[in-house]
Amino acid sequence: MSSPVRVVVSVGTDHHPFDRLMGWLETWYAAQGDGVTLFVQHGSSRLPGTADGAVLMPREELRARMGEADVVVLQAGPGGIIDALVMGRRPIVVPRLPELGEIVDGHQVAFARHLAEQDQIDVAEDEPGLARLLDESVASPGSRVRERYVVRSAETARRIGDIVEQLVASGGRELPTEG
Repeated sequence: MSSPVRVVVSVGTDHHPFDRLMGWLETWYAAQGDGVTLFVQHGSSRLPGTADGAVLMPREELRARMGEADVVVLQAGPGGIIDALVMGRRPIVVPRLPELGEIVDGHQVAFARHLAEQDQIDVAEDEPGLARLLDESVASPGSRVRERYVVRSAETARRIGDIVEQLVASGGRELPTEG
């Protein structure tokens, strides 16, 4: 018997509940049988049905779960998306909606659509779309695994430091652009 497909979900740390996503997951997961396991970091949202989960967890523990998962589903927060990419997973992203009280403004929709246009993520903006992406992922285990994104934080810090030093040396005047 093959091992079950592992789905890991995170709604991040925002205090707004994301029960719309929890309901969609609950409906989808109920139809899966023994072929899928579901772990949800659910924050202030309710835990869907019989899924395993945690309210919050240390970032490194959540990253480790993402790295072991066959499928990662996230809210459209940049931190979680970057974590999934760093762990070598192409996430399915469901943006929170301000009109449903899930977040304060529409930045998650814009951000998710932008990353989808860049072919970095897949966006599910409705329940059928999420179910389709999950079904496709479960039917093809490993299809969401990608090359790990390498964050070059030392290089980034060096470049930012150079810019700050130039700004201080210029006395706050506009810096010349690189050409």
